[in-house]
Amino acid sequence: MRGRRCSVACALLFWMGALFVVSGAGISYAGEGVSVSVEQLMDILKGADTPEARQHAAERLGTLGRDPRIEAVAAALIEALNWDLQPRVRGHAAAALGEIGLATEGVLPALADALLVDTDPEVRGRTAAALGMIGPAARRAVPALIEALDADDHLGVRWHVSRALGNIGLATEEVVTALIEALVRDERSGVRARAAVSLGMLGATTGNVAPALIEALGWDPHPGVRLSAVEALGQLGPVTDEVAPALIEALGNDEHSGVRMGAAQALGKIGPVTEKVIPTLIEALARDEEPGVHSYAAEALGASVNILRNSQTPSSISALKEVLAALERHRVSRIRMNADTVRGAIRVPERKRQSQGRK
Repeated sequence: MRGRRCSVACALLFWMGALFVVSGAGISYAGEGVSVSVEQLMDILKGADTPEARQHAAERLGTLGRDPRIEAVAAALIEALNWDLQPRVRGHAAAALGEIGLATEGVLPALADALLVDTDPEVRGRTAAALGMIGPAARRAVPALIEALDADDHLGVRWHVSRALGNIGLATEEVVTALIEALVRDERSGVRARAAVSLGMLGATTGNVAPALIEALGWDPHPGVRLSAVEALGQLGPVTDEVAPALIEALGNDEHSGVRMGAAQALGKIGPVTEKVIPTLIEALARDEEPGVHSYAAEALGASVNILRNSQTPSSISALKEVLAALERHRVSRIRMNADTVRGAIRVPERKRQSQGRK
C-alpha cells in the first residue's frame, strides 16, 4: 500500500473497471466524457491506493492541453514518474507529459533521467515517445536519447528513441552519426528501419547520410529496412550522383515488390527523370509482376515529360516516343491514360521544328 491516500474531499472507489470519485456531493463517475476537477485528478494520482486509479488519473491529466494549471499538473506527473512503485503508472505519467507538450526545466530532465535509469522497458519506451511528441522543444534531451539508442538493450526503447530523434529534428553530426550507427549495426530490423526513416526526416545534413542509406538499400536482408531506406533516399533528393543508380538497381532487381514500388516512386521524387533512368522505368512498366510498381513507374515517367520536352533535342524526343509506346501498350487503362500527356509533349517541339523549317 502507498503511504499517501486521497483526501477526504476526494476518496476513491475503483469497481468493475470504472473510476468513481467520492466527494461531498456524492459519488460521480470519472470515466470518459465526465467532468472531474484537475485538483481531484492530481489528488488521485498522488494518493490512490490502486494503480489502476492512478494510471487512469495520469491518462486524464494528459488530455488537458493548455490548461492554466498545466505547470502544477506537470509537477504531479513528474512526481509520479519519479516515485510511483508501479511501472504502468510511471509509463502513463511519461506519456501524459508528452501529450501536454511542456518543455520546461523540470519536464525534460525528468523524462531524460527516466529514459536512462528506469528499470522497466515499457516506461523507458513511453518516455522516449514522450520526448518525440514534445518535438523540437525537447532538443536538450537529445544527449540522453543518443545514449539510450546506443546502450538500451530493449528493442522497443531503441525504436522509440530513433523515432524521437527524427521528430525532434536536431540534425547535428552527433544525432546523424548515432542514427547511421543504428541503421548499419542494430541487430533488430525494426530499429534499423526506424533509423532510416528518421535520417530521411533530418535530410542530407552530412555527406555520409546518403551513402549509409544506399548501403542499407543494397545489403540489408530485411525488406522493411530496404523499403525505409529507399523512401528516405526519395526524401533526400539527388544529393549525390550515387542515389539514382542505387534506386535504379533496386527497381530492377530487388526481390521484394514493396521495395521496387518505393524505388519507382523515389525516382519520380528525387528530381529530373533523365534519359538514363527511362529505360529502367519502361522495363518495370512492361515486365514487373506487381501492379503497384507499374503505377509508380508510370508516374515517374510522367514526371519526365516536361524535362524532356523542354530540352528539345533529338535524343529527348526519341526518349519521349519510347515512353509513349510503353504507356500505350500497357494493359491497364488507367496507366494508358498517361499517354495523352506524352503525346502532347511530343507534338509541341515537332511543331516548333516544322515552323522553323518553313522560315
